[in-house]
Amino acid sequence: MKAIIIPFYPVYEPRQTDNDNYFRNLCNGAWSFAHTVLWKDQQFSNEELFKAKQSIRDYFELAPDYKKAFIAFCERVILTSRYITADPNRYVPAPSVWFNRNYEHGFAGTRSWLKRVNEKRQQVSGYLKHLTTLAQHYYQYLQRPCEKSFNECREKLIEQNAFSLLQHFYNTIIHYNYIKQ
Repeated sequence: MKAIIIPFYPVYEPRQTDNDNYFRNLCNGAWSFAHTVLWKDQQFSNEELFKAKQSIRDYFELAPDYKKAFIAFCERVILTSRYITADPNRYVPAPSVWFNRNYEHGFAGTRSWLKRVNEKRQQVSGYLKHLTTLAQHYYQYLQRPCEKSFNECREKLIEQNAFSLLQHFYNTIIHYNYIKQ
């Protein structure tokens, strides 16, 4: 008599889906943005990159709406850049530390900053609109990286006289497309 072994649990083969690619693209785009805005002249070890990118993935996995989370992510990074630029004694620690959700002086602490900005936006129409413009258009560029997406963002930021953000956009596009770190 020959025995037949029947597994009691299903075995699933991991497979690539469009949603997996979308999620990976979003995480890589977020990392490129943060790297160019906060650590533009720095290179990191593979271990440092892995930890930072894992924290970014964790952030997006907890988000109910990826697009809103991405836009908030970019705005929080820009707010951090402005905070650092205001005082030469301020700095951003290593990405693995700054993105650690338990580090209250890092990315986690910027949540309250964005909340205050959003409250102010309810009182003053157009308050820091250029931050949202950059974040939304960069998101669109990641979905459809083409000349049209690039130029739409460029034109909007020029129209809003947001030249420092335009430079961040240029740098991020270069980093995202050509610098694989």
